[in-house]
Parts: sequence; C-alpha cells; structure tokens
Amino acid sequence: MHNINILIVDDDKVILDIVRIWFKTYGYNVETAENAEDALELINKKPFDVLISDVHMDGMSGKDLANIVNKEKPHINIILMSAYSRLLDTEQDKYLKISKPFKMFEVLKIVEKSLNNKNQFN
Repeated sequence: MHNINILIVDDDKVILDIVRIWFKTYGYNVETAENAEDALELINKKPFDVLISDVHMDGMSGKDLANIVNKEKPHINIILMSAYSRLLDTEQDKYLKISKPFKMFEVLKIVEKSLNNKNQFN
C-alpha cells in the first residue's frame, strides 16, 4: 500500500470514477473534485502529493488551478490532462501531461514518474 495522496479534478464524473477506482486498486489514497474551486478547498484542507487535473473545465481552468497550486504548494506534483492535445502543447513544460483518451497503465506510469522525479517537476 502506498502512502501517496492523489487529487483528481475533472468535470466528467465517469473519468473521476474510473481513475479513482484504478488508483485505489493500486493502494493510493484518492480524492476527487468536479471543478477547480472545489479542488482548491480540498488542497487547503488535506495534504496531497499529486494533482491530476483536466485542462478544460467550466469556471477556473485546470491550467489556472495548476499555476495556483504550483505557487502555493510547490511540493505537489502536477499532471494536466486534456482531450484537446493542442491545449497540452501550449502548457508550460514544468507540468507532466496526459492526452485523453488514455490507458490507465499510462496514467499510473506518469504518476510514478512524477513521484520518482519530484524535484525535477517543481
């Protein structure tokens, strides 16, 4: 069992459920939020090691969320995901990226990469 806390942010409940169940199966502690504002509330209440956020959401974007979290909680590894690969191409290189649709093993590999190279991405 891992002692790693992951926060997943996406306005698509199906994605949230699938990714949450997958990471829990592998022993990670997982919380979810359907928007960036709820994610910020959770981040201010609980410690997280990894933030996985969709880029395109109503209200605050995942990019804006990532920039706030990177500034206020630089120890959190940030991974951005999007079905629009062009949105990921314009993001800063300091964040890892996942293109939707994705294979869950790819997501797991990227999370493990972020944890193994923690200082490189913050």
